[in-house]
Amino acid sequence: MDAFINKRGQTSIEFLFLFLMMLIAINTIIYPRMLQTQQSVVEIHRLGQARLAVKQIANAISEVAASTGPSKQTIWIFLDSNIRIFCDKDKALIKFKVPMKLDYAFSIIEGTETIGSCNTQICEGAERIYLPTALKLNCDNFKLCDTSANPPCNGEGDHIDGSIHKKAKITVIKHFLSGEALIQVNADAATPGG
Repeated sequence: MDAFINKRGQTSIEFLFLFLMMLIAINTIIYPRMLQTQQSVVEIHRLGQARLAVKQIANAISEVAASTGPSKQTIWIFLDSNIRIFCDKDKALIKFKVPMKLDYAFSIIEGTETIGSCNTQICEGAERIYLPTALKLNCDNFKLCDTSANPPCNGEGDHIDGSIHKKAKITVIKHFLSGEALIQVNADAATPGG
């Protein structure tokens, strides 16, 4: 009978030892990878947020451009810190730049077109705006960045800076000045509803 009791005690100790080994494996292998994966998810979410904002602005410009006569559309975009959105009037592009902390690089592909690329430190991409030849894009008021800094807006030109403004009101206006058709894109740091 004593031999049977001793074996049960040994089985309990072996079970506790196996349980301890599982906890060590979880702590040393699974948990660190989980934190790394969580960081990647946060970074990709920020990239998605920038991509969505750029797409919203480009769609608003396209809709206003397609309308007949004067037109206006207002949208709200929400940005995480350090996301920057640019309006390139010469190339008719709405661009984004997002700092990243990733261990890998990848391309952003929509359909068959590569619209951006990411390395371990930064993601950059753009949305092309197709405008009729009679329309010109004006982005002179597309700036929500630190214009008081030297150089202004970190030397990156006029853009919306998510570290300064989390919410931006984008107004796209189609009007005719001096016989010239113009799409004006404005950015304001107002809050929704106010």
